[in-house]
Amino acid sequence: MSLVLIVEDHPILAEAIRIQVQQVLPHVECLKANTLALGLQLHQQYPSIALVILDLNLPDSQDMATLDAFCNLRKTGPLMVFSSSTIRDLPQICESNRVTFVPKSTDPSKFISSLLNALSEQAQSLSTVKINGNYQPEHQAIATLSSQQRLVLSQLARGLSCAELAQHMHISECTVRSHMHAVYQKLGVKNKSQASSRYWAWASSQGINPSAS
Repeated sequence: MSLVLIVEDHPILAEAIRIQVQQVLPHVECLKANTLALGLQLHQQYPSIALVILDLNLPDSQDMATLDAFCNLRKTGPLMVFSSSTIRDLPQICESNRVTFVPKSTDPSKFISSLLNALSEQAQSLSTVKINGNYQPEHQAIATLSSQQRLVLSQLARGLSCAELAQHMHISECTVRSHMHAVYQKLGVKNKSQASSRYWAWASSQGINPSAS
């Protein structure tokens, strides 16, 4: 089985990336690392990784140190930097190292095309990765939510608690929990983390930034 390594310390974003990757590449398995050390360890443990998706700002490494570490370790195979780093000339630095650069400020709907472009530059990787040509973002369930339910979901994805959400929407916590229960049922999820991940994936397909206030 082909492997994709996601190095991202934000757990909800990492899960959203995994969902998007496996929607368009259903036959791959995603490995996740929330630190540079774990990412390097997994890469050494699984040398056949087809693609690395790398955030540069991690708890144990920042900016160029992160990029250098992976460039030095990963001599061949596509590497995609998906980061909000403000390093000067980062796009040019990535290009000179044959690394795909996608800033987190970019329209999220372009994420998948950038991922496929990164893979397409490596014929050997593509030969082992089966792409789902019928890929469509799975946002039908979210489209069935009421405006209130979608508002609750969007605020959950931003990390608000039930109490904060009740205050923000001027409703009781009991009503918030009722909305949450309905959202979980419609999305087929069991908890806040899963619901937030589904919202991030849907928002990406719509060009929405869920973390925006």
